[in-house]
Amino acid sequence: MAGIPKYAAGVPRHELVKILCRGGSCPKGQSTYARLALREGGPIPGDSGRYAGYVAHCLRCGYRATDTYNWQGP
Repeated sequence: MAGIPKYAAGVPRHELVKILCRGGSCPKGQSTYARLALREGGPIPGDSGRYAGYVAHCLRCGYRATDTYNWQGP
């Protein structure tokens, strides 16, 4: 896939999002690619938008992001 880094190239494009990772081994303030997964139990009350009901797992360090307001599609 053009424009997608090697660490994320094997993930289907519809499952990718860019997040600001807060994991320990990722560079602070830099976006990284993550894989979407359905949140167990569905959306949290008050969640809204395109990614409501999802979590994102950082493809670099495994951090589990739930703050969907800052996610971007690839």
